[in-house]
Order: sequence, then C-alpha cells, then structure tokens
Amino acid sequence: DDDDDDDGPTTLFGQILDISSKPLQLLFQYTCPDAERGKKYEKLYAFTIFVSFGWVALFSFLLSTIISRWSTLLQIPTIILGATLVAAGGEVPDTIQSISVAKRGYGALALANCIGSKVANVGFGLGSSWLLSSALGHNVKVCNASSLTYLALFHTLSIFLFFALTLIDAWVFGKNKATLGKVKGWILLLSYFALVGGYIVFHVFLENTI
Repeated sequence: DDDDDDDGPTTLFGQILDISSKPLQLLFQYTCPDAERGKKYEKLYAFTIFVSFGWVALFSFLLSTIISRWSTLLQIPTIILGATLVAAGGEVPDTIQSISVAKRGYGALALANCIGSKVANVGFGLGSSWLLSSALGHNVKVCNASSLTYLALFHTLSIFLFFALTLIDAWVFGKNKATLGKVKGWILLLSYFALVGGYIVFHVFLENTI
C-alpha cells in the first residue's frame, strides 16, 4: 500500500492538481491531526472534527463571497450560480463518500447518504443558519421567491426520476433490493445536465412570460 501511495498520480492533469494542492495538503496535515483509530493522535478526534468544521465554514464563506462577486461582475443571476457552481461544489464530498461506500458493496448506504445530505441541507443547513441570523438580530430575506419556486419544481422532477430508477421496481414487485447499472447511472447523470440546463433556459427565456 505504501508503494501505491508513493507512486502518485500518473496523468498530467493529476500531477498538476497534486502539485497545486500541496499547500492545502500541508495546511490540513498540520491543523487536522489524523485521529483514525490506532494512530498517534486518535485521542484528538474531537479537535480534528472541530477544526474540519472550521475549514469548511471558511471555504464556504470564501465561495459564497466569490460567487456573489462573479454574479455582480458578469450580470448572472445568483440563483443560477447557486444552482450550478455552488451546488456542484457542495456535492463533491458527498460524491466521494458515495463512491467509497459503493465500492465496498454498501449500495444502500450510498443512496442513504445522497438522500440524507439533501434533508440535512434543507433542515439543518437552512434552519440553523436562519435561526442563528435571527438570534443575532439580522432579518433573513429570500429574494426571487418565484424563481426559487420553479427551481424547486425542477428539483422535484429529479426526485421522481431518482425514485423511479432506483426504488420503484423493488417497491412495486416486492423485491428486497434494487439494482443499479451503467444504464441507470448514465440516465441519472444526463438528467442532471438536462434539468439544470432546462431550468437555466426557463429562467432566462420563459419565466417572465408566465
């Protein structure tokens, strides 16, 4: 295993990405001790978790600030940037986790992670942030409510498609497990681009006509 780790990335893109991320790797290495069981700093797991949340909060703040600035400079609605760049960036950790557990044969855990992250984003993410802002005396205003309504409808379509492809077969025929494959994977992947692209077209060209 050590030999595999020392080999590093073999592609040019992988090598560029590895070199450019070295500063962050070193930063995380010294601020987030490896608290895995059996390791030297296993008793510092609480500290590692706390610092990890701190880094996530910092990068989230930087991301939202940059996206807001881009929206102003490029005259792109923030709702479109939020539904594309911010949402895609937030899904990277979930995707990595789902791939990791799916490779180990825990398909149900990968699906539960996907569904649970959405529930956590809406319930805990929005709820805690709005509660904290309100407690500090800041009024939380949701602009472009109509646009968000249409975005929620497009998201609902993706939920129905997800249910139809992954669970309805087992649910209707009383099977104990659902099966996934390359075809369903391609359908889900392409549906993302279709739904996001469809919403962008709707938002730019059709929403004002309704």
